[in-house]
Amino acid sequence: MKKYLLTLFFLGIIILLPKFVNAATLSLSPSSGSYSVGQIFTVNILLDTQGQSIDGVDIRYLNYNPSQLEVQDDNATQTGIQITTGNLMPLTQANNVDKTTGKITFSQITAGGSTFKSSGAQILATIHFKILQAVNTTVSFDYVSGRTSDSNIASVGVDILTGVTNGAYGPTSQPPSAPYCGDGACNGSETCSTCSSDCGQCVIPAPAPTSTSVIPPTTPITQTSTPSSSSCVALGTLKGPFGIGRTSEEIKLLQQMLSQDKIIYPEAMVTGYYGNLTIKAVQKFQCKYNIVCSGAPNTSGYGLAGPSTRAKLNQVFSTTGTTCPATPALAITKYLYLGLTNSEVTTLQQILAKDITVYPEGKITGYFGNLTQKAVKSFQCKYQIICSGDPQTTGYGAVGPKTRTKLNEIGK
Repeated sequence: MKKYLLTLFFLGIIILLPKFVNAATLSLSPSSGSYSVGQIFTVNILLDTQGQSIDGVDIRYLNYNPSQLEVQDDNATQTGIQITTGNLMPLTQANNVDKTTGKITFSQITAGGSTFKSSGAQILATIHFKILQAVNTTVSFDYVSGRTSDSNIASVGVDILTGVTNGAYGPTSQPPSAPYCGDGACNGSETCSTCSSDCGQCVIPAPAPTSTSVIPPTTPITQTSTPSSSSCVALGTLKGPFGIGRTSEEIKLLQQMLSQDKIIYPEAMVTGYYGNLTIKAVQKFQCKYNIVCSGAPNTSGYGLAGPSTRAKLNQVFSTTGTTCPATPALAITKYLYLGLTNSEVTTLQQILAKDITVYPEGKITGYFGNLTQKAVKSFQCKYQIICSGDPQTTGYGAVGPKTRTKLNEIGK
């Protein structure tokens, strides 16, 4: 009898052990943020197995309110709406967005008897949301501890998912009704001394300048110069291959090439993300140069930069063999904040404009206004620098040392 009870005791330990030893989590990053109506922002689904080997992940479901958020289709080659898959495991079994109910289904598994493990959070998949209403909204996992019919992480037949981090997002704060200092117009009661952001810096009269003197600007910079059609643009050689819905430096080069022709790519967005705008631009290029002008990316290659299209792009836009001056890296050296007007703000806006999800307006004015502050906040949230507070307390919305370092890294 004692031997029988002892056997049951050890079997109980073996059965219960995974629940105590194994642990893994799913989370959304950023888990919070403030965005404006019409803005597209990025949310990563992060997987952390905490060193445990797993066989696969099921997300059933990730819920959002379809009247408040719209998921962008990241794969135009497939029917329906798909999010961007990560590369943690080789087989994606499910990738579907139900825009009516607001439910995202995603599943990725290992293959050939292999397993996957991580000792930190890694990107399982990426979602691009568009804000439809200026209201607080949430994105949340269906998850109940111990239930295997919802979201789970499988390890040798056991669900080891022990926790999830959901997302909560809200509207950006609205500026007061005009007129007010910072609305971009120098109103009747405002002067250079009371509102320099709208009326310009007060200028102390100085002696007439000599031939070498430089007169500083007294009004915000309104436009940056663009190269003429005869300017030498230093572009590399496009290699590929590409994946629609992917993000890479090669796709940035593709967009830089296409942006040289304003008829083909009038938006000229250089984001590194192969979305609908890039697909349309590639299609226009293919039609213009009689490569292909009908079909779909997955049938005729229409909209996909395949070998023939890449060869023509390199022929038309690459400057191989031509000596071009090196493009200087964009760099910020100062603390920047709301209300400033200077060349460093121009540099800041140029860097932010590289990412449409951070700065969709893409305005290069040299003036640090509400749009620029909103873009800085989006940038800080995206790169997990800071995502709450204000410029005075946490630096949220201002360009301090940490934010400046990350911006300069991207501006190289």
